[in-house]
Amino acid sequence: MRKLRDNLFVFDYDMMNTKCFVIFSEHFVFVIDTFLGPDSIRDLYDFIMEFKGGREIVIIYTHWHYDHIWGSCLFGKCRVIAHERCRRLMKDSAQDVLEDFRRREPATVMGDVRIIVPDIVFSDSMEINDGDFRLRLESFPGHSEDSIIIIAEPWNICFAGDSLEDPFPLIHEVKGGAAMLASGLKRLDERGFDVIYPSHGARTDKGLLTDNISYLEALAEFRSSNDSDFADYCRINNITDSFYIDSHRENIEFSK
Repeated sequence: MRKLRDNLFVFDYDMMNTKCFVIFSEHFVFVIDTFLGPDSIRDLYDFIMEFKGGREIVIIYTHWHYDHIWGSCLFGKCRVIAHERCRRLMKDSAQDVLEDFRRREPATVMGDVRIIVPDIVFSDSMEINDGDFRLRLESFPGHSEDSIIIIAEPWNICFAGDSLEDPFPLIHEVKGGAAMLASGLKRLDERGFDVIYPSHGARTDKGLLTDNISYLEALAEFRSSNDSDFADYCRINNITDSFYIDSHRENIEFSK
């Protein structure tokens, strides 16, 4: 656990180079994403239980993917907020995805996972006010159709979920996702946030945003690329992780 500023903490997990965030306001504890199951975030849960006092726990999903939602059952009954498409996608597919992982990659399912579907949803945007503290949740499709960003306005910081990623985002779920996400990230850049936190990766510098935009715009150049071009790109950009090598190829194929 690292303290990023008063009332804002990040929990870093080696698997998938993942970050989960905890925010304390006057009456609430906000948990941004809940990783791979109850056993994956025991430290986060214990920390909250120690310091929450009389605050209400509120979970926010940045999107419906398994590595962002499986730990929510650890908290028992609490409010869960997400985009309206997140609720639909979870109702349609989340249990099937869980069962598939239990068969193929059981080590990824960390604990007795139960799917917790969001009970509070929004379409374009939503604001949560607690005294002088305000969170603004905004729809931000591209990585997935239900992706959102979360803005802590008193701090001028943004939590981007998987819409920003180190070394690059994945866009092989939404047709046209590369152009959609590049356009959204450009608008995000214009808003001048002090920090934009991704859910995966070590980098939080402003150059990551520029690099992600450049990557997404360059995908068009790879639409007819051969294996030599692909290998050269991975070598030049120091992409050695097998997950991102495969993801880069999938991004290219999906952008054709």
